[in-house]
Amino acid sequence: MYLDDFLILIAHLHPNFQLFYQPRKSDSLYPISKIKIESKQCVFLIGKKPKTIAQIRNLLGKLKYNHLPIYVYIEELDKKDIIFSNRINLKKGHVYIR
Repeated sequence: MYLDDFLILIAHLHPNFQLFYQPRKSDSLYPISKIKIESKQCVFLIGKKPKTIAQIRNLLGKLKYNHLPIYVYIEELDKKDIIFSNRINLKKGHVYIR
């Protein structure tokens, strides 16, 4: 998934929803707590406290060039995955990317 597509997908979500990475539906949730923009990619980093949709829009919405592929890096597993979809849990206020 590209960053510009992701920003379109989250454009109308509640600003307090939190962002998590979940590789498979049965896997653990990993909070997305940092975002790193590089020349050819956007990397979401796992941490302790998840970013909200409002924080993500504030950080990424002002980029001049946002057609970058999105990856998630899990440091403890030394694993980098490309993002290809998302799910929304309205009851919990969570967005799960995978």
